[in-house]
Formats: sequence, C-alpha cells, structure tokens
Amino acid sequence: MSWIAVGVAAVAVVGSIKSSQDQEAQADAAQSTNQANATQQLANMQAVEAQASAQEEAQRRQSGAYLGKQRAALGDSGTGSLGSGSNFDVARQSAVSAELDALNIRYGGELRGTQYLQSAYNYQAGADAAGAQAAQIGSTMYTSAALAGVSSYSKSYTAGQRVPTGTK
Repeated sequence: MSWIAVGVAAVAVVGSIKSSQDQEAQADAAQSTNQANATQQLANMQAVEAQASAQEEAQRRQSGAYLGKQRAALGDSGTGSLGSGSNFDVARQSAVSAELDALNIRYGGELRGTQYLQSAYNYQAGADAAGAQAAQIGSTMYTSAALAGVSSYSKSYTAGQRVPTGTK
C-alpha cells in the first residue's frame, strides 16, 4: 500500500466534507434569512392592518362630524323635515357614502395585509425548502464524501499496484 494513495484519499475525503459543510451552511443561512423575512412580512401585515383600522376610525369620526353639520344645516334651512323628502334623501346618501369610504379604507388595509401574508407564506416555504436542502446535503454529502474517499483510495491503491516500483 502506498502512503501517497492514502494521502490522496484523505485529501479527497477532507475536500468533499468541507464542500458539503459549506453547502450545508449556505442552505442553513438561506433558511434563516427566509425565516426572518417571513417574520418581518407578518409584522408588516399587522402594521398595515392596524394603520387601516386607525384610518377607518378617523374616517368614521370625520364623517360623523360632517353628517352632524349637514343635519344641522338642513334643519336650519327650513326646507322641511329630515325624516322625509329631499332632505332625508340627501342625508341618507351622505351617510351611505361615508360608510362606503370607511369600508373602502378597511378593504384596502385587508388587501395590503393579505399581500404581506402571502409574501410571508412564500418566505416560509423558502425557509422550509432550504431546511430540507440542508438536511439532505448533510446526509447525502457526508455519505458521498466517504464513498468518494474510499473510491479515490481504491483507485490510488490499484494504480499503485500496477506501477512497477522496482521492489516488491
């Protein structure tokens, strides 16, 4: 047996193991990054929904103040009762429009929140895939490294037997 063959085999094994460790570390880093991004997207979703809720409440307060002024103006106009006729129609349409404005704000916040949630799901799927890849690299590459080392050793040993050294 040649010590050179053993050395070549050892270098091949160490190189394969180092390569697999680097690939595994890269997959672990991708998993961590994707997990952090997923967490951030969930936080963004919560912030957007809270902001939309606050805007909706502000819209309702403004609408309430406007509708109150409108009722007072209609009452002062002397054009009739607020409970019937044109005054009622104007007040009702204003209230419906105000409610639609508030609901549109809520819907916009929910829509943006859903986009962040979908992004979080995508990042989580990426994190899961990277974790699976890291596990696969960890098991497959170490096995491959060991087999490559044995194969390299075997080839070197066999090649060493065929090369005449002048002594036996």
